[in-house]
Amino acid sequence: ASERGSIPFADSLRDLISNENELDVYTKFFPRGLAPRCVYHQKTGALDPLPETDEQLSELGYLFLLEAVDTDVYCQPSPLTVPQIHKSLSLLARFHATTFGDAPKLTEAASLLHKNGSYWSLDKRSPEFKDVEDCWTTFRSKFLPLYPFLEDEADLGARISAVASQVAAELSATPSSPGACVVHGDAKSLNMFLPKDESSPLPGFLIDFQWSGLGYPALDVAMHITHSLPAEAFEDGGEMKLVRHYFEELKGQGCDVDWKVFERQYHLGVIDFGRAVLTIFWRSASPDEFLRKAGNSNVTYANRNADAAMAFVGRIKRSLDKIF
Repeated sequence: ASERGSIPFADSLRDLISNENELDVYTKFFPRGLAPRCVYHQKTGALDPLPETDEQLSELGYLFLLEAVDTDVYCQPSPLTVPQIHKSLSLLARFHATTFGDAPKLTEAASLLHKNGSYWSLDKRSPEFKDVEDCWTTFRSKFLPLYPFLEDEADLGARISAVASQVAAELSATPSSPGACVVHGDAKSLNMFLPKDESSPLPGFLIDFQWSGLGYPALDVAMHITHSLPAEAFEDGGEMKLVRHYFEELKGQGCDVDWKVFERQYHLGVIDFGRAVLTIFWRSASPDEFLRKAGNSNVTYANRNADAAMAFVGRIKRSLDKIF
């Protein structure tokens, strides 16, 4: 591909399309009270038709100015504590409820936003998909000396690869799909401002809607808890307690959601995000690399902490066993 600086042309174009997506969220789907207002935006150039050269790409640009968030009151922590994850899941539920099951809104969203909300959906990441099994073989070999249980997991990459297309198809929603909504698409904790006071009734704020689009709420939940929590949060049934907490919060917003359907979509979301983490991030992972990234809160916790990564491996396996 042509390159713009050190960034491949295709990646730069994908990012600019995501900027256009964020502009549409702020101007047409703004979740009032759940995100800082965009007080000014400016767009240079147009994406229709799509640029085909570096020169055309360089003519495009986006500027967003958001209202300030009081950093004496709010923070962007990672990893999250139990009170913080309860708060963040409640925030996600309120966001999802703004479009949940609203066919007219979702029809408009389908015409403007990403067809499949999330930066990792298979339609956006198909080039990496062919490497699933090789990525797992490499990752497993680097961590096996520290985690002997991986000896019995040689086929995990093949299992993910075998079902990835089916998983993506099941997670692809339409405006008329029961339980569909606009998902955030990158619900990491760094894209949330949560109250510093964990007992505060303030709900917090979401930012960064570049990858928002149609989907199912459980997809955001699967990504969010993976990105934001240490391994011990998933012990002793902790994972499904958190999933159930979100589910009850969504129901509390007046959304008609069925637990069995939601639970299946959650496990599909774990498998789907697992495919993405494996092929996008873990292809170059190692214990030393995790140590170098340990303090970077913008990185998925399962991509900078070895125990969290192993917890994610276990969750992917359990989700595969549950669904397939």
